[in-house]
Amino acid sequence: EIKHIYIYIYITIQTVCKIMGKKAVLVGCNYPSWDINLHGCVNDVFAMRKVLMGHYGFLEEDIKVLIDTDDQYPNPEAAIICKALKDLIFQSKPGDVLFFHYSGHGVGVEPEAGDVDETGQDECIFTSDGKLIYGMFPQNMTIITCSHFFLSPNV
Repeated sequence: EIKHIYIYIYITIQTVCKIMGKKAVLVGCNYPSWDINLHGCVNDVFAMRKVLMGHYGFLEEDIKVLIDTDDQYPNPEAAIICKALKDLIFQSKPGDVLFFHYSGHGVGVEPEAGDVDETGQDECIFTSDGKLIYGMFPQNMTIITCSHFFLSPNV
């Protein structure tokens, strides 16, 4: 069962240090060559970039954009998204603010042992190359998520 998923994750390294930097990875999957294509996810990415820059002081060069509708940007395939997230996390310093935004399809999978919530499933990112991403964040991260799910009308 494929669901449309918006994930906004605000991550901070747990520390008492002042904010030293702001970095973001923004992912939009419209799936233009799939039967399950979407039409607003790339727009969501550019709207989020505008908000981060205009209201939260992020610099354009510190925002990595991954979309599947313009060859000027990296395609949001699983390996590329994972590398961007790993770079975001492991190149950060204590006190940095890290932001991850995903707009595209998502699916639910069986949760890891001891990781059960009210849905009974772990939510995953469904990448432009048809792979799933979940469970990537180290335990010393504070993660705040805001998700909106609804069934895609094309499923």
